[in-house]
Amino acid sequence: MFHFLAGFSAGAAATAAAPFTLPLALLLSAFLGLAWNRRFLLAGLALGCAWTGWHAEREMARWLPVEEQGREVRVVARVADLPTHLEQGARLTLVLEQAPEDLAPQRVQLYWHGRGEMPAAGERWELTLRLRRPSGSWNPGGFDGERWALTQRIHARASVAGGLEPRRLSPPRGIHAWRSSLSDAMAEAIPQPGARALAVALVVGDRQYLSDRQWHSLLATGTNHLVAISGLHVSLLAGAVWLLVGASWRCLPLLVRYYPAPLAGAWPALAAAIGYAMLAGFSLPTQRAVLMFGVLALALLTRRSLHSGHCLLAAVTLMLIHDPLAPASPTFWLSSLAVAALIVAALRWQHAPVSGWLRAQLALLVILAPVTAYWFGQIAWAAPLANAVAVPLVGALVVPVLLAGAVSLPVWPPLAAFFWQWGGWMLLSLDAFTAWLGSLVELHRTTEALPWWLALAAMAGATLLILPSRFPGRLLVLPLLAPLLLASDRGIPRGQAEVVLYDVGHGHAMQIRTRDHQLWLDAGPAGRSPGIPGQGASLSLAYSRDRAGHRGGFDMRSLAATPLCDLPSDWEWDGVRFRVLALAPSASGGCGLLVTAGEDPLLALQGLERLPPGGLDQLPPARVLVAPGHGHRDLATPDLLERIAASDVLVSTDADNRWGLPHPEVRSNVTEWGGRLWVTGCDGALSVRLGNGAEVTATERGRYWWRQARGQNCEP
Repeated sequence: MFHFLAGFSAGAAATAAAPFTLPLALLLSAFLGLAWNRRFLLAGLALGCAWTGWHAEREMARWLPVEEQGREVRVVARVADLPTHLEQGARLTLVLEQAPEDLAPQRVQLYWHGRGEMPAAGERWELTLRLRRPSGSWNPGGFDGERWALTQRIHARASVAGGLEPRRLSPPRGIHAWRSSLSDAMAEAIPQPGARALAVALVVGDRQYLSDRQWHSLLATGTNHLVAISGLHVSLLAGAVWLLVGASWRCLPLLVRYYPAPLAGAWPALAAAIGYAMLAGFSLPTQRAVLMFGVLALALLTRRSLHSGHCLLAAVTLMLIHDPLAPASPTFWLSSLAVAALIVAALRWQHAPVSGWLRAQLALLVILAPVTAYWFGQIAWAAPLANAVAVPLVGALVVPVLLAGAVSLPVWPPLAAFFWQWGGWMLLSLDAFTAWLGSLVELHRTTEALPWWLALAAMAGATLLILPSRFPGRLLVLPLLAPLLLASDRGIPRGQAEVVLYDVGHGHAMQIRTRDHQLWLDAGPAGRSPGIPGQGASLSLAYSRDRAGHRGGFDMRSLAATPLCDLPSDWEWDGVRFRVLALAPSASGGCGLLVTAGEDPLLALQGLERLPPGGLDQLPPARVLVAPGHGHRDLATPDLLERIAASDVLVSTDADNRWGLPHPEVRSNVTEWGGRLWVTGCDGALSVRLGNGAEVTATERGRYWWRQARGQNCEP
């Protein structure tokens, strides 16, 4: 039986996550099953692949077709999750209850931009939507919007179209309305912003209050899983309820005669686990925890002995039956592998509780390092120390106190406020601890996301390392882990500069790094801005135009940025020369930046609003040009292109922008002058190493099956 479950889980996970098609996955399944001569394993592999492939095909069929981009429809929809508040509006998840029969999407992500009263969680609205197909930015180690849309069952993105005004049909109802009211009550009760953000995230999974500084500290210390309402919290809560109810039951001998105390505690514990998972919106880790706890409780209630590894396998199988596309999300792998590592650690070091707990944290670091390096291009070396302190504090003290406040709210709100403020006081200590530790130990970043085959090799080495010493093959640990340990960012030599033009849609975000300094010139619009560190003596922030598409990311993070025209006219960093060109300075922009490393000059003109009379004479030749006006023909004129004579012209804009940029004449002019045109919406983030040939490198997307085709404005 367990061979079948293992085969099903492996087949489903391989089909959902691997960058190959379903036929190849089925072929691989057949080969593995025949090689091990396990008929049940083979049957499970084939069924897992087929189950996931069928769900994937059905889900992709619900995505808005490319030819229906910009379609406007009148719908009746329900807000199906907590709103995410943005600087100008909010982001909502809608379930369409009434829509045209020929409309494929059923779940839509709506961007509400300050248009009257905003919908609340659980409300029903009638409104007109302008739909677009799910898409995402292509940035190194960045957020994958298409993958996220797939795992969240988002079939289209939308904005409110003109015409009839939106109309509320019913007040807030359901679990999400309750979560929203609880989030608001907690935010009002806890005065400290840092503690408030952590408390709301721990109870209802609402992470919108977390600042960039907090996120950076949590990532650097490997404690970011705590604010995702991890399965560990659910398990600890359920275990505590089980013990308390069992202990109370033993105090009543008459009841013990008829029903054993361990069985009596199982039902309330399972109810507590389900209730906490509901508060979190049934996220993937909480689903796994509830299923695993349910399997364990069922085995106990039926008087069956079940190994913890078999319990985890059964829970993962049930989760994949319910949601076969879960392996496309890193949350699935992080959650499942973390539990597997803890099970191995518990079996290996069960007779030494204190040292076993510390070794378990090291085991977690070892087993999760290949996963985080593959998905995010980073490793948090401080995680064992941070989690050894944070997990007991949060799981044993903070979460019970905060949940006591949630239970007390309907009965006595002042008591709920007391519990929440008590929990907030403890979270202030946690916030200070992670900030201090994160400042001491920097987040280890690899040069890029680890290739999947190296990640698998490192995972095999990590598994061998945490297994008992008598297990064969431990001599292979170091060779298997070596690529992971050596794949670090080796820095930039003196006299060179790395320039990255990020994919932020119809805006601009550019990072210029030298050996010891970095300059962020523009940060993109608020909703698509890349990650920007908010501190550091070697960090400078500037914007080329006073527009939301250029400085929105700075404003969203409350970062003070300087207009490009106000920077010094020229300076030098680590052998790299910078010069500001005052071409047509105005209140909103009009300056350019020339960056020269060795014999490789790059000219950034994204701040140019118009061509001044005689302004072309001020433009120097350059190897690389960041084009003005997103490739508009009135700014990227033939005379400008001829004057600069760049071999590579970079344009930052969406692949399917409504203006058709870059203009076809700009494309033909660049080609006519022997250059090459690069577009971030088509090629992803663009990297240039000045002082080392100035070769332009596009971000590799990866050929995953959920990727949509290149945009209509992209050349084949």
